[in-house]
Amino acid sequence: MENTKVSVSKKEMLKSRIKHMETKMKQIDRALEILPDIEQKVIDNFYIKDKCYFQFCSELSVSERTCQRIKRRALNKIIISVYGI
Repeated sequence: MENTKVSVSKKEMLKSRIKHMETKMKQIDRALEILPDIEQKVIDNFYIKDKCYFQFCSELSVSERTCQRIKRRALNKIIISVYGI
């Protein structure tokens, strides 16, 4: 009987955590959608495609330093959008 209670409790906790993570993922998706194109491309290349700056900066016609600034600005916008900080 007690194992059943623990099992049910763990399932409910996991369901709650999954729901929370799904909510956060939706918030991040919305935050990404409102970014300007250049910021979306930098975030996509750097984090999603796991490229180094030199691998995509020329495609965007900006320097590596500028890509770093764009990434930092985009991340700040995402943080504000998701966490309201």
